[in-house]
Amino acid sequence: MRCFGCIPCVSKCNEEDAEGRRGCFEEKGIRIPRIDPLEGADEVFIQDLLHRHQQKFGKFATNPEKHKVQILWTEVRDWEVDGTQMRSSRYRVGQEYIYPASTVKLCAAVAALSQLRRLRNKTKVRVTPWTPVIIHPSQATGGTVLCEDPTNVPSGRVTVAHLIRKVFLASDNPAHNALCAVAGYQYLHETMWSHGLFSLMLHHPISAMWGEGEQHFAPAVEFWPHDGSPFSIPSRRWQPPAEKGAQKIRLGRAYFDEGGKRVARPMDFSRKNRFSLEDMHKLTLMICRPGLFGMLPFGLGEEDIRHLQAVMQLFTTESSNPAYELDRDWNKLFAPGVEKAVGTEGVRISNKIGQAYGFTIDSAFVEDNLAGRSFLLTVGAYTNKNGIFNDEIYEYADAEKFLATVAEELIMSVS
Repeated sequence: MRCFGCIPCVSKCNEEDAEGRRGCFEEKGIRIPRIDPLEGADEVFIQDLLHRHQQKFGKFATNPEKHKVQILWTEVRDWEVDGTQMRSSRYRVGQEYIYPASTVKLCAAVAALSQLRRLRNKTKVRVTPWTPVIIHPSQATGGTVLCEDPTNVPSGRVTVAHLIRKVFLASDNPAHNALCAVAGYQYLHETMWSHGLFSLMLHHPISAMWGEGEQHFAPAVEFWPHDGSPFSIPSRRWQPPAEKGAQKIRLGRAYFDEGGKRVARPMDFSRKNRFSLEDMHKLTLMICRPGLFGMLPFGLGEEDIRHLQAVMQLFTTESSNPAYELDRDWNKLFAPGVEKAVGTEGVRISNKIGQAYGFTIDSAFVEDNLAGRSFLLTVGAYTNKNGIFNDEIYEYADAEKFLATVAEELIMSVS
């Protein structure tokens, strides 16, 4: 079995914050996509919308600070003469920390596909998203070898393609951690940073136990191509930049620790994952409309982009491999509002949701092909009335209704 070395650091950047990382990349002449869908964004339109329909939006409009409401909207119009035009509006973006929850899984999916393409170019071996993989033990994978997946019919093998489907259809946490293992944490971060998404910082796996120093450990991964010899990439450990002088982020009034003990003080989010809604908004557009950037992003090929787009468009109930017994729009929080405004015919919603610690997020590219229009919408909200974390008492239904209403009212206001 051939073994190929770890990915060399593209940037050698050791800056501790998003702005520092941006400066580091620019100094080294690394090309960063310059199209910003939020450049010149209107600051009033969404605020006025919330005020006009305050009764419908309820507590999220009357007390947006408490519920950490942040909204980004970009309308994309394609004209025969003038080409593509975008206009954007934003509301309270970046006003406070929002835990990104499962939205970071889109980063992991992109980086894993990029890593596979890199390996194909380097090894000349046809390793694809459908190539069986074996992921060796780590604490983030439960300390076991991952090689079989009974939900993948009929092969029963672990593949990157199937992991990606599980991430988007059911926001599967172990699948996300496995994609991080394939990509490697250094490569994952540098892939995002090289495209201007500097806010990303994964401090830990999702819903997995890890020891000190293990949260950025990616275990060895074996690939078993159908038309070539198996090969592996070794385990990789990444030391992230030290966040010197980072602001403490403490939320709530109490929490339950891993042992189930109630701790009567705010929960510290300083070492939790970070990914701004603004960067999530941009990432969604890069995948759904890469042509706007004049390049295929993240070193991906056209088939990689098509694969991501196809999976992101699926409702959970549209999949038979894997199959889930969940509500149709479980993975698309804007869908009820979109369909109430324009119906279902000719409508596509490509998105990634996130929900944890009382935070609810969706970022979606919505296409209304009958009307010939499309828009990008990213919304975050927070519901934790009792201020206690890990008690699983969050008012998620209220947040989900709010997100759907935002989508509905935005569509109706620009019709």
